[in-house]
Amino acid sequence: MNNPFVLKRLLKTSLHLSPSFVEKLEDKTLELIDDFSFQDLVDISSYFVSSARRSFLVLRSVSYQVEEQRSQWEVFQLLRLLNNMRISKFQNYVLCKEVASFCKEHLRECSSRQVAAIVKCFGLLHMPEMELFDAIIEHLSSHMTEFKVSELQTIAFGMSVLNLKPPTQLVKRLVFEFDSLSFFEQMEVCLALAVFNACPAEQMKKLLATKSVDEIMGSSETRHIPLQLKLLQLNTYAKLECPGYKGPFLSEDLARYPKIETTTKSNLHRDVVGRLEAALGNDKYFVSHVELDAGYVIDAMIAVDKDGVPFSKLDYNISSASRDHSPLCKDLPETAVRVAVVVNGPNSYLYGSSEVMGRRQLMVRQLQSLKYVLFR
Repeated sequence: MNNPFVLKRLLKTSLHLSPSFVEKLEDKTLELIDDFSFQDLVDISSYFVSSARRSFLVLRSVSYQVEEQRSQWEVFQLLRLLNNMRISKFQNYVLCKEVASFCKEHLRECSSRQVAAIVKCFGLLHMPEMELFDAIIEHLSSHMTEFKVSELQTIAFGMSVLNLKPPTQLVKRLVFEFDSLSFFEQMEVCLALAVFNACPAEQMKKLLATKSVDEIMGSSETRHIPLQLKLLQLNTYAKLECPGYKGPFLSEDLARYPKIETTTKSNLHRDVVGRLEAALGNDKYFVSHVELDAGYVIDAMIAVDKDGVPFSKLDYNISSASRDHSPLCKDLPETAVRVAVVVNGPNSYLYGSSEVMGRRQLMVRQLQSLKYVLFR
């Protein structure tokens, strides 16, 4: 047990060991943390992901020890480490910033695949490290032909999360080589460009005319729900914002928010609903957790008349049978104002900023296009 190699082997099999023995392994890891190499530390973070275990003490020690071993750093392994820590819901933002600086320093040595991985990694971390991204954009302009179109799709995804507009050259290549991408890559390209309201009608048409769309939207498999939501959002974009787009659109029987057996509501959501109930005097004046056929969930919806008096939810129709993606009943006055209460939790924002992520901004824009007044 005093041998780091043996300890690593045991940690790798921790999924099949008793919890008490795993705890002892973790204690021993903390004791021997100085004896592990940089690669060992990255591997340890991977074992926590594969075993679905979290030990903040070990992960914190790993992150501190990694900082001490800068001479052994490699870009690909650093990205593995940051992704593992993100999945384990542990992040050392000081280390993340140091990795961003290291990636910038070694950008010229990175392959096109590594550059794409850097953008994706920091996108998922919600960290728009501007010095790094300025260097990446400059690197792209000089080495655009070296990148595969699938790598450019990954870069566009990461930049759309961070709401950083991709270079014009990159967008042109994605549009020009759109047909060479898989259906799922095409969907991500359209979503990324939709964030910037820059997805061409021709690409939207190619995507929504694909047979895979009907197969996914008609599926009842849980694994298809994230794809269904993305297609609903793209369908909404095509209807409301895509210049010159005339169809096809999702058919009315398919353009429905997917049925989800269980929905998890956060403590923040419950707190907001409780405050709404206290403010309005009763929960009958609003509808909570509204699933819109536009592909979004809003935390609560209130309909008010021209004097600002809320209607009772007895006047609502939450069967999603209306044609405008709204659960408001048709017999409400045209002057009724629909207020969407949207809770932006910590994961909605970019790190160290009051700015929400690009995908969240797309939702806000589309809800406003659907004539909602947003309360955030």
